[in-house]
Amino acid sequence: MSYSKQMALKIKFPYFCIRVDVDPREEVIQAWYMDDSNEDQRLPHHKEPKEFVSLDQLAELGVLSWKLDADNPDTDPELKKIREERGYSYL
Repeated sequence: MSYSKQMALKIKFPYFCIRVDVDPREEVIQAWYMDDSNEDQRLPHHKEPKEFVSLDQLAELGVLSWKLDADNPDTDPELKKIREERGYSYL
């Protein structure tokens, strides 16, 4: 799968990590509390047992998400609307 069809973003907060995978077939959002390890920061750092954060908890924190057309960012009407509403001038 090409990068344009599957994109990953990690956002680290003090105690948990958000990973967003966008796939043409479905949107998957996973967030979890992180362990205290100093190992390679590219690792997922799940606690044992794994402790996930719900989408409701993410919404309470102010995390926003949209499903966008990654193959056509210049013509995606939803992205255009987001950029206008939020004052973004970059892609």
